[in-house]
Amino acid sequence: MPCGPVRDLHAFSLRSPAPILITAHTQVPVPELKAKTLTFATLNREHKLAVLRAYAGERLPTDAEALVEPFQTPYELSLAAICLDDSSGLGSRAALFDAYVQRRCETTTNGAVVRRVLCEVAARMHQRLVSGLPASEMRQLAANVC
Repeated sequence: MPCGPVRDLHAFSLRSPAPILITAHTQVPVPELKAKTLTFATLNREHKLAVLRAYAGERLPTDAEALVEPFQTPYELSLAAICLDDSSGLGSRAALFDAYVQRRCETTTNGAVVRRVLCEVAARMHQRLVSGLPASEMRQLAANVC
């Protein structure tokens, strides 16, 4: 008999025809659910170029093949398209995110403070190993920076 969350999912699947989606970095065997396993493939160079082209349109640089190399996801490639003006500095994921944050901070009244707040939020999320923080805690972090 399955235990914990698997037991609950199994019970739910017996009562409801609703599909259940489990996402994980590695395959999670759950034979009780009689599930199909779908694996997302990594983007190859051709796919990466197609995604970049979809976001950048005619602005695709001549070094587009080299530009897409460090990026793995359509999200990263969409950010790269936004930051094409500074494509020489997009050699890594970290450089991409830095360029994107810089671009967004330029539209604020005080980019340095915004960057500092974002760094504090990121540090807190990293410390707790979470993907988000409550709005009240973010406001408190921002108040401490200002």
